[in-house]
Amino acid sequence: MLRMLHFTVLMVLSSMIFLGCFQATEEKGVLNQWRDNALPPIEKGKTTETQILELLGPPSQVMNLGDQVIFYYMMEKMEGKGGYLLIYTGFRHDFEFLI
Repeated sequence: MLRMLHFTVLMVLSSMIFLGCFQATEEKGVLNQWRDNALPPIEKGKTTETQILELLGPPSQVMNLGDQVIFYYMMEKMEGKGGYLLIYTGFRHDFEFLI
């Protein structure tokens, strides 16, 4: 009987040490400041490239299409949950592109 109690206590303590879970969040890229209603309006043909850079900062990408330049602002957000066991580690993550 005492041996069974020791074994049970050992298993409970081992599960506390060798089992666990975690959650991770990571963001990369440029904040979506262009969605802010407090910014002055950006108007095609009136707002200059310099004004856009001053308002929004450097873009994630710049695309040159010959007669026009496109500033691409993107943020990548990763969220994940996982668990670990002494001999196994697992991880699942989802990506969301906020453009």
